[in-house]
Amino acid sequence: MKPKVILAEDDESIRFIISKYLTRNGYAVQATDNPETLMKWIDTDEGDVVISDVHLGIDDIFDFIPIVNEKRPELPIIIISANSSVATALKSANSGVFDYIPKPFDLKVLGQAVERALVQNKPMRIKRHADPTAVMLGKSVAMQPVFRAISDYTSANIAIGILGDVGTGKNLVAHMLHSSGRRKSRPYVTFHAERDVQELALDLGNGDLLVDNIQDFTPQEQRSLSILLAQNEQRETSEQFRVLTIISTPDPDTPHFPNLRTDLHHLLMAARVKLPRLQDRLDDIESLGVHFLEEYTQAHHARKIAEPALDVMKNYHWPGNIRELKNIMQMVTLQYPDKMIEENMMMRALYTLPQDEKHDTDFVENKDMITVACQTLLQRRRQKASAITPYVEALSWVEKPLITEALRITKGNQLQAAKLLGIHRNTLRTKLKSLNIL
Repeated sequence: MKPKVILAEDDESIRFIISKYLTRNGYAVQATDNPETLMKWIDTDEGDVVISDVHLGIDDIFDFIPIVNEKRPELPIIIISANSSVATALKSANSGVFDYIPKPFDLKVLGQAVERALVQNKPMRIKRHADPTAVMLGKSVAMQPVFRAISDYTSANIAIGILGDVGTGKNLVAHMLHSSGRRKSRPYVTFHAERDVQELALDLGNGDLLVDNIQDFTPQEQRSLSILLAQNEQRETSEQFRVLTIISTPDPDTPHFPNLRTDLHHLLMAARVKLPRLQDRLDDIESLGVHFLEEYTQAHHARKIAEPALDVMKNYHWPGNIRELKNIMQMVTLQYPDKMIEENMMMRALYTLPQDEKHDTDFVENKDMITVACQTLLQRRRQKASAITPYVEALSWVEKPLITEALRITKGNQLQAAKLLGIHRNTLRTKLKSLNIL
């Protein structure tokens, strides 16, 4: 007899594609678009595994999962969701579902999850308690492995390495790994090499040890940590602490730490959470930006970011990642009380340097600002036609202020201004007329 999959998905096209794929791979499929039919089938012992979207019309599948777990605790449930946030991932873990797969996904990934669910007689259900105060925003594709890792490792008793560039949110991930699972009531202690190892071990108990920026540890600090870890291995498993290690690296996929002891490298990274740079998750710029705006806004009105301002943000390289974005949004909040953050505000916030910066640095930054403005202009033109060509508009940005400044320096003398600009006097007169100067 073919294994039977119950599929609950309110999107007809997705329901058809999944049903066809599973049928071709040897499964019997019963599909529905509502939880009532799903629960009816479960009541009559239909199905060997359930695949369900989070939202079925106005209903939330998580409202029904406790009933399913009570009636048929052996029935594995696979959650699929387009609402691919860390909250959904943790909610899946808290509900004891077999697997959580964010949309969009490869059908082979879903097929492999079904295979695992059928092989495993009963899924391991770990009750997890999410911390409602923890905030990690984003729904971009680049963040899905992060959310999945947090869900998988939050209660796992293994050493976890958290890798990412500066300002990507590594400390927040460490906090969520500790506070979102069954370990939340245990101690959460940061490693300090100057502390007595025995005293530190006593305070730590079977909690979580946070090791921050180990790539900068001196040989003596590495030795102290190694002693602490060796003592931990001598404890009973239930009494051992877990290590959460934060590692700053611009390339989490291929980190290189020549000064880190090899034994520590292996001891501290049994599992890894790799955080993407902000420029690799541009789809999250708006939600993150609005979140920080609201965090720093004293008034009770909602604030938004205009599309042109968003374009400027997406074209910026964000060397400081989320930390830089947070600082920029704080500065914007302090400087502008407006409900709508406009393009010019964001340009000033991103490209204004301190007054004591060197002139050559100013010049490079100004060139960068012009580049971003041109990128934004061309993107806008692709989306919406205009009577003025991008070339003419961009040229006007430079020509008018350049000529105006030349006239200011020469105190209005057109002949001297033309010489300063390196153009003929008649050309200057034509430009003055076309640009409506004087």
